[in-house]
Amino acid sequence: MGHKYTVQETALYKAIDEILLNDWDPIGISNEPGARHEYYSYLPLVYDMARNNKTAEQIGSYLFSIETNAMGIPSTLERCISVAERILETKQKFLE
Repeated sequence: MGHKYTVQETALYKAIDEILLNDWDPIGISNEPGARHEYYSYLPLVYDMARNNKTAEQIGSYLFSIETNAMGIPSTLERCISVAERILETKQKFLE
């Protein structure tokens, strides 16, 4: 049987989803209603990384790797770390 999320964990999961869509959004689809699901496949690992106290650099490196390797999009590590910092700030609001 899997882990049952608390109300706070569920809220954090949804907040990270919003950050990925609105702040990270490497392919620029945040204003496309039909593309809401585009980053769902990355969400569980980003959430787990945040919950398991990974650093902004570690989370940012993962996001950067997705952009540059999986998507083939030019990016900067600094931008991805900035998004990761936002994720960790959000985590503090919900879980600490």
